[in-house]
Amino acid sequence: MNAEIHMRTLLAVKVFYALILCQSQALAAVADAVPGDFKITAVHASPYGGYNWTTTITADGKVVLVCRSIEIFEQTGADEVRKESRLTPKDLRDLYAKVKQADFFSLPTRISKGGEDAPYHLLSVSMNKKTHEVYSHQPDRSDEQENRFYKVFAEVLRKVPSTYADEKAEDIDPSPETKPTPTPPRKSLPRR
Repeated sequence: MNAEIHMRTLLAVKVFYALILCQSQALAAVADAVPGDFKITAVHASPYGGYNWTTTITADGKVVLVCRSIEIFEQTGADEVRKESRLTPKDLRDLYAKVKQADFFSLPTRISKGGEDAPYHLLSVSMNKKTHEVYSHQPDRSDEQENRFYKVFAEVLRKVPSTYADEKAEDIDPSPETKPTPTPPRKSLPRR
């Protein structure tokens, strides 16, 4: 009889510890869970009819990439090209973690160091019933706020690469392990 009580007690203790372990794992998963209203929009806009794109990613992993350029219009006759896809849950969690790591909501709305004629980037993040937009020109690797902004922007590009060949995540990611790829000079248009 004592052996049976001892076995039941051991079983109860094991079940108790298993429940505690499951609960702590569930709490950790909830802390890293992407909020149901999470949405991030990344914009690359070029002045004077250059290449423009907008990527929107929602909490369910849905991705919509919209590209606009003179070349697209000349090749297709359409004003824009749309591509839809999905992120994996892991990719979505990675992107959400990058937003949290950058403390995105504490960035000022404008951190631009560039000129008016340069392309600009915009990130809009919505989560937990709040939305925050940040605008910047090209990355300035010496500016801490720009670095935080472009770490998130580069993560979007890693998850949804631009169809524009000149724009790669590693070119704008301010992390020390990434180095910009040299871009060949653009050919100038012939004068008329």
